[in-house]
Amino acid sequence: MSAPVSPTFHVAAWAQALSLLLISGCSASSHGERLFWSAQRLNAPIAQDPGRATPEQFADAIAAFDRVIRTAPKTEWAVRAHLAVGSLHALQGRYERARDAFGAALRDCSRWQAPTTNALVWGQDLCLTARVAIAKAYERQQRWDDADPPSASSAST
Repeated sequence: MSAPVSPTFHVAAWAQALSLLLISGCSASSHGERLFWSAQRLNAPIAQDPGRATPEQFADAIAAFDRVIRTAPKTEWAVRAHLAVGSLHALQGRYERARDAFGAALRDCSRWQAPTTNALVWGQDLCLTARVAIAKAYERQQRWDDADPPSASSAST
């Protein structure tokens, strides 16, 4: 017969499991979410009236979203931050940089490990948003052929 396990052992095991959860992706995601909403506060005045925004406001907002990307990679918040950076560049007429940011959002969509089916659907919406934003950036420059790349099936023929 085995010896009974003490209640202290169970508490210690639960504490260890909880600390592993906090260190894992859950904490990166929640930290990324907090940073993202903090960056959104810097972005709000720009979104309200882009024509009155200063270059410093744009730079501060972009830097805040870049922090989200660095701090919480492979999360929904990194994807959203890439989209925000792309939008800020597009508002300034920096379409090449905007496309780079939207492309990074697409790459992060494929790396993002969605924790639930619902999150996977949101991720697909974010990927679609990035694809449309890339096309719109080309359209703003009247680069129509680049805005509508050939599909994979027509490119192989």
